[in-house]
Order: sequence, then structure tokens, then C-alpha cells
Amino acid sequence: MRRIKQDPYLSGKSQKLSGYQAYYKIRIGDYRIGLHIDGQNELVEFQRVMHRREIYRKFP
Repeated sequence: MRRIKQDPYLSGKSQKLSGYQAYYKIRIGDYRIGLHIDGQNELVEFQRVMHRREIYRKFP
């Protein structure tokens, strides 16, 4: 959590989802973490953690 507070975009770890302005994903093995990052209000929401096969059907 400290690392996210210092660098909410997790330089080199997160990738922006194409077609969405503030949604990102983090890859961890076969799983993905879906994030919504609101830089203006300094807010990071962890929205989904799912298998890579499933996440794009339900996120964002």
C-alpha cells in the first residue's frame, strides 16, 4: 500500500486499458487486478481480481 501511495500507477507494473481513460490492469501470473485510478482526487480503487480468462468480460 505504501508503494501505491507513492506511485499510484506502479511504474512498469500497470498497463492502461485501451478505450478507457482511468482504468488499468496489473498482471500477476494468470491473474489480473483491475484498477480505477483517479489522479485528480488521489484515489485508487481495486475493482476486480480475476483469472485472465474472465476479467475482461466483467471489467470495467
